[in-house]
Amino acid sequence: MKKSLLVLLIATAGLSNTASACSQITHSFDSAGTYSARTMDFCSDLKTSLAVYPRGIQQQSNHAGMGDIPWVSKYGYVSVNQPNFDKNLASDGVNEKGLAIHMLYMGETKQALIDKTKPVMDSYTWVHYVLGNFDNVNDVLASMKDYQIHTFPISIGGKSVALPIHFAIEDKYGCSAVIEFVNGKLTVHKSINNSTMTNEPSYDAQLSHLKTVESAKQHYDIENLPGGGDSKNRFVRANYINTNLPNATNNATAVNYMFGAINSTAVPFFNGYQQLCSRIDDPVASISDAWPTQWMTVSDLSHETLYFTNTLVGNRVYINLNEVNLNAGQPVKQFDTSDTKVSGDVSKLIK
Repeated sequence: MKKSLLVLLIATAGLSNTASACSQITHSFDSAGTYSARTMDFCSDLKTSLAVYPRGIQQQSNHAGMGDIPWVSKYGYVSVNQPNFDKNLASDGVNEKGLAIHMLYMGETKQALIDKTKPVMDSYTWVHYVLGNFDNVNDVLASMKDYQIHTFPISIGGKSVALPIHFAIEDKYGCSAVIEFVNGKLTVHKSINNSTMTNEPSYDAQLSHLKTVESAKQHYDIENLPGGGDSKNRFVRANYINTNLPNATNNATAVNYMFGAINSTAVPFFNGYQQLCSRIDDPVASISDAWPTQWMTVSDLSHETLYFTNTLVGNRVYINLNEVNLNAGQPVKQFDTSDTKVSGDVSKLIK
């Protein structure tokens, strides 16, 4: 039986009303394996690098004096880093065991107060913690009882901003989970095959809206899918396309299908988009705000490969972790995604 799994995360930009968009889907093909794809939409042009971390890297959560968690990574991985903010700030990645994680913006996030009886894991560091220590979704979720995830402020455009974010994780076995912080509580939505999950406005609200659209049989065929950057419209659009993807019998076809599907949620560049960063912490910002798609990834979880395309560069590159030396003692290696002269396999070009 074909296993079709969709995980679509719609994250709006702004704290409560701003409508930015990041989207993420996951799909399992019969013979080609499990893949995830996402867009990164932001109000300024990102300086993005692909970073390969070997096994044996010593790391810890970032905030000293708050019960930091140290660890030595068991697995090597590749992450998508945003050195605009911090050289190790990772928003996406996949490890050598076929586990992927994605960090996205969610305007409705409301964190719990810090519990001083538990160690604290910085949200931005958690991406590294997951990729370096786990090979399946269930073990990640089980570990979360031992610490508290918290988002601390970072500097964006000269402002100190605690970005409201949520996460999606999935493994090569087809298991996935959405992790968010709503009304001061940690919420986890777990899925195994043939399911749909979304955030923003909320998981339940998106499912309810999708059910209404499906039952009304309006705007749910290829000729009448809703357009625009609205999160509900993008969810309906991506859900329909992902559910109706043809079966891929090989890796190359599956990757192209996934890029085609996630492209349906991309937001174009438009006049004045960079000015929207001045509203990043404005709780009453206009609902019409939307951030353009800066980059997209497809993660091949069955073959431990990350594909990346930078919208402003226009090329597609990929790193196959099976072709990289991940042994302990190797340095962390980087690839600058703004290089316009390179495309295809860059596994041997990272340095």
